[in-house]
Amino acid sequence: MDPAAEEQLKQQLSGVMKDELDRQRLREMQQREQDILAETRALQGDSWDEDDDSDDERRRRGSRLHLARPSVPDQRFEKQFERSVNALKEQGASRTTIFLSAVVKDQVIMPFINGFVWCIAGHAWRWYRMPRGQRKAAARESSSFLRGIKHGVGRWFSNAYHTLVHWPALIAPPSSASNSPSNYPKLA
Repeated sequence: MDPAAEEQLKQQLSGVMKDELDRQRLREMQQREQDILAETRALQGDSWDEDDDSDDERRRRGSRLHLARPSVPDQRFEKQFERSVNALKEQGASRTTIFLSAVVKDQVIMPFINGFVWCIAGHAWRWYRMPRGQRKAAARESSSFLRGIKHGVGRWFSNAYHTLVHWPALIAPPSSASNSPSNYPKLA
């Protein structure tokens, strides 16, 4: 056998041995993890015992222990709305009270307050993170934090005003006369 073939055979054998060592280390780490998990369960008072399971369950699950995860809370709109309406009905609330509390307060006023507070917090955070020199220069002119709030509130009122003024045009169906080809600009 030539020396190159012998060297290649040695490399292959060393690669196989290295893979086998890696597998052995992995098995040891998995066993340690299972031992730690079993100790943790024992300390928490969990009475998990493999002998209680049937052979089919043990084979399906393997030798791994499964952590019991908490369920994900249901945060869908309908469920929370139904819970608040049912709670108000149990208290004997009238339909008007249910409407004002469940719809107006929970779905209109509270989200508005939440958004307003986050907007104020965002302006305050930007103002706080501004470099001190720039903050002092802006403070000499006027309070930049309050100016930012004034600008945001003014822009919101302007948008609301223009939406209300143009509301009839926004909700009216398009007229067929304005879409006719004769009204299109002529290209020369």
